Amino acid sequence: MQTLLEVLKGETKEVLAPRYKFDKPKQVNQQEYIDLMVSKKMASEKSESFIFRDETLTILKKQIKDEVEYNLLQALNFYARFNMFVVLNNHQSHISGDSFLPLFFRVSQTDDDKSSELTSGSIPVHYGANELDKKAYNLYKNIIKQISSIISEIIPGMSLYTKEYGETTLKDGTMAYRFELMSKRDDLLCM
Repeated sequence: MQTLLEVLKGETKEVLAPRYKFDKPKQVNQQEYIDLMVSKKMASEKSESFIFRDETLTILKKQIKDEVEYNLLQALNFYARFNMFVVLNNHQSHISGDSFLPLFFRVSQTDDDKSSELTSGSIPVHYGANELDKKAYNLYKNIIKQISSIISEIIPGMSLYTKEYGETTLKDGTMAYRFELMSKRDDLLCM
């Protein structure tokens, strides 16, 4: 097995390896080389994947001569975007600061018209009372139900519980549900 692609770290003039695939990219196209360096720097500053950035993939499409290798890179990119959750630094600060817990999800949601769609993202669940519109609240309940079933398998008698406070009106006039996420162990509720 051989390496498909390796990002060279640090302040090097070369960006990617193996060298035989990208031998002196500066001579092939100066602008593409500069674009790769800029994309590498931007990825580093944003703590993103250099290889899976759209800008990098566009350049690599021109650089990689083997179509199978490029298709493999695209397949890995697709898999990473749909099957991995990335906790960003700003999420980490909220979690550490006790302001809210970002609830990351990817679920198949069935709407009232019985059509099903794959939805992903995050819902900020604050410690204490929360307000979500109907669609987001139904999604939240679905996610909590799934997480709770897993937790109860890991810790017998433990589950997640949503204390519902009823409907409310948001500042923009839309109807929402007011609730609080709690844990439940046997008959004991905890915030």
